[in-house]
Amino acid sequence: IGSAEGKVWLRTTDAFAGGQGVVRLVVGNDGPRIAPEDLGRIFEPFFTKGKARGTGLGLAGCREIVAAHGGTLSCASTAEGGTEFVIELPATRLTRAALVEPEAAPQAFVPRALAIVDDCPFVREAWEVTVADAEVSAFASPQDFFARLAADAVWRARLAAVVTDFDFGAQDPATGAALAREMARITASAPIPVLLSSDWQALSSSEMAFFAGRIDKRPASLASLLAPLRG
Repeated sequence: IGSAEGKVWLRTTDAFAGGQGVVRLVVGNDGPRIAPEDLGRIFEPFFTKGKARGTGLGLAGCREIVAAHGGTLSCASTAEGGTEFVIELPATRLTRAALVEPEAAPQAFVPRALAIVDDCPFVREAWEVTVADAEVSAFASPQDFFARLAADAVWRARLAAVVTDFDFGAQDPATGAALAREMARITASAPIPVLLSSDWQALSSSEMAFFAGRIDKRPASLASLLAPLRG
């Protein structure tokens, strides 16, 4: 795509990298190049340069999302070739038979909803785009989560687990421990497990008492989250 102000291009190709087939997506432009001393830092969280009100989280979040799908995101910038961002994702081959789903037999009701409570938008988005075996609903605060829980009885009945951060920033005094304690109170007759996903280390036994477990701060399937609880 060209104009008087410059060119932008988009290319997709099949390739082979790391011993497997990949799909490669290239997005580029012929604008000013990225300085060599900055090129190695553009994917670092909070690194920003020359952009008004930039947070430095956009490219870091993009790389996390691509990595969650088993891919890579890289950048090259030269005066001759312009600036190009390259996404490589594992290739999957589908046959026509795989696209035709057989008629499913009636199955017993199984809770398949998963709630993610985290104030970081990139964490919430990573869960939403990664977890394939559950209906993921993401919330920025415990207040938002409990509002949905109270208003949507059908969703509440389908809720299999809650994954929560511990701290929600200086502007929100709520904690994951308070969320877990309240869930234990209101779902006592049919408990819904609450899992802590946080980097916080110095938690007291009373703060951990209402959590069903603790997981790494990264997306995981519903089956893998619930397996240890059922064992």
